[in-house]
Amino acid sequence: MSGRVYGHISGYPVGSRFKSKEELGKAGVHVQRQAGIHGDPSDNGGAFSICLSEGYEDNKDNGETIIYVGSGGQDDDQEQVEDQSFDHSPNKSLLVSSKTKRPVRVVRGKNANSFYAPESGYV
Repeated sequence: MSGRVYGHISGYPVGSRFKSKEELGKAGVHVQRQAGIHGDPSDNGGAFSICLSEGYEDNKDNGETIIYVGSGGQDDDQEQVEDQSFDHSPNKSLLVSSKTKRPVRVVRGKNANSFYAPESGYV
């Protein structure tokens, strides 16, 4: 499945569990194996899904609300070296979603700093 669907994926209600990003991709819930954002940056597009995990220390998961800092700005060692930019197409897709008001699926991956994250796999 391509995952190019805004909102819920039929057959996978909120709270569905997945063992790996491969399973997420096959289900079409989040098809990006590495990237945290799956989206279409065109003016009529938007983000289909985001995956919260341990990649960015400034992401905050408060349960019903999240602060998601976007994608990019890291060097080869995953150190944050510059701010994220809306010129980066995944981030632009989130900006488009904020304008179109299309729903964005949120997937939580393992994150020792988040009460809401699963201990393993993805929800």
